[in-house]
Order: sequence, then C-alpha cells, then structure tokens
Amino acid sequence: MERIDEAELLRRYAAGERDFNGLDLSRARLSGVNLSGVNLSEANLGSAVLDEADLSEASLRNAWLNGAILERVNLSGANLESANLEAVYIRDANLSGANLRNVWFAYAFAQRSNFTGVNLSGAILHETSLDNALLMGADLQGAELDQAGLSDANLSGANLSGTILKEADFDNANLTNANLRAANIEDCFLAKAIFCNTIMPDGSIANNISGYE
Repeated sequence: MERIDEAELLRRYAAGERDFNGLDLSRARLSGVNLSGVNLSEANLGSAVLDEADLSEASLRNAWLNGAILERVNLSGANLESANLEAVYIRDANLSGANLRNVWFAYAFAQRSNFTGVNLSGAILHETSLDNALLMGADLQGAELDQAGLSDANLSGANLSGTILKEADFDNANLTNANLRAANIEDCFLAKAIFCNTIMPDGSIANNISGYE
C-alpha cells in the first residue's frame, strides 16, 4: 500500500486529482480540509484526524477508518459501504444521505450526528453511542444495534425491520412511524420511548405517546 503525506495529498487534490484509491493515510492530520468528491476507497485512514473536514460526496468504500477522529465532519452523500468505522469519534457530524451499508461501526461515538436518510442496512453498530442523533427515514434493515445507545435519538420514519436491538437504550427516543417488524428487542429499554403509528416486532401498531411494555 502506497503511503503519501498530508501535503502531497492536498497538493494533488488542489491540482484536480481525485483518485486516491488504496493509499495509506493512517494517522494523517487533515483537520478542516476540503476533500469533497475524493475517492479514498480501500484507503487506510486508521487513527487519522479529520475533524471538520469536508468529505461530502466522497467515496470511502471498504476504507479503514478505525479509531479516526471525525467530529463535525461533512460526509453528506458519501459512499462508505463496507468501511471499517470501529471506535471512531464522529460526534456532531453530517452524514445525511450517505451510504453506510454493511459498515462495521461498533464501539463508535456518534452523538448528535445527522444520519437522516442514511442507508445503514446490514451495519454492525454494537455498543455504538447514537444519543441525540438524527436518524429520520434511515434504513437500518438487518442492522445489529445490540447494546447501542439511542437516548433522545430521532428515528421517526426509520426502517428497523429485522434489526437486532438487544439491550439497546431508547430512552426518550422518537419512534414515530418507525418500522420494527421482526426486530429483536429482547431486554431493550423502551419504557420512555415515543410511539406513534409505530410498527412493532409482531406487526402490531403502537400509539401510546410514551412508553411500551
């Protein structure tokens, strides 16, 4: 895997180059940079610092970002399918409209981030913190969110069918119009969640304003 430093990456990007597929940028310090539309598929960005960077519409398919700092990053419309996002810090970030299908997103810190309309189907989010996150209309079909934190998250209109939600915390989460059909909610914390026209695992509709027993 070819390694380049931050200065070379930015110089080549400024010159119009966009294809950096498979490069080694681990531990790179790229705070606040503009890399919109860049191709970093299969690149190694492990432990990189990318807080407040603009990666909108970027391709990061199969990229390694484990342990990266991505706070307040702009990943709107980006393609991160099958990327490794284990233990990333991605709080207050914008991922609206992004493709995160089949990502490994376990043990991550994603509080207050915007996942509106995101495709997270098949994703692994074991013990990930999504407290206060925006997940309106997100597709989480078949995702694994066991022991995930979703306190005060907005999941209105989200598709959670077939998800594993064992021991997940939905304290004060908004599940209006959400679909939980066939989801595993064993030992899930739902007592203070908001239900309105919510499809429950057994196909029933929950309309009690707060709490589900």
